[in-house]
Amino acid sequence: MRKLTTGSPETDRSVISVLLGFFGVTALFLLLPKTLKYVIRRFVLGTIAEIVAVVLAGLLTEKLVDLVAEGSDAESALEQE
Repeated sequence: MRKLTTGSPETDRSVISVLLGFFGVTALFLLLPKTLKYVIRRFVLGTIAEIVAVVLAGLLTEKLVDLVAEGSDAESALEQE
């Protein structure tokens, strides 16, 4: 069986490089939208949800500390009377 070549090994490598580059770029354009959607849904929205949860937990903790402090102030005021 005859091997299909362009003539010299240098041009054979350049043809292979061009074909690999072409198919690589084509695959990139086909996979990029799906990959970006996955990354946005999985990581970005997950990170935003985690940040919101931490901030809400901090705010609730601060409110709880204020309520406990007010309760202990009221108890100490009643004890002093």
